[in-house]
Amino acid sequence: MVSLPIQAYIPQDYIPDINQRLVIYRRLATVLSDHEIADLERELADRYGVLPLPVEQLLHIARLKGVLRRYLITAVDYAGNQLVFSFHEKSGRIACKNTFSGFPESGAVSLYSGS
Repeated sequence: MVSLPIQAYIPQDYIPDINQRLVIYRRLATVLSDHEIADLERELADRYGVLPLPVEQLLHIARLKGVLRRYLITAVDYAGNQLVFSFHEKSGRIACKNTFSGFPESGAVSLYSGS
């Protein structure tokens, strides 16, 4: 689950037909690779025109979910000025430490292991 304070959705004025929007949401829920997301992005631009910011952000979230799966991160939440990552119990602390070693000293990241 990704819970961040950004507008990530398909606006009604971009794809007016509710059924078409639902089809796109279903496809986004099943994409596994950046290549599939790029294909969908091109298809949307070809079919409906320039992507509005909420759609671009929705595609960024889909890409982020792929990265999260690779690192066994089960959730990302934004709390105050911190990102809170929840890890699958099998993720291992070493992998987590290596993954997040580049965060600046001034920022705070909370890491939780397990569900």
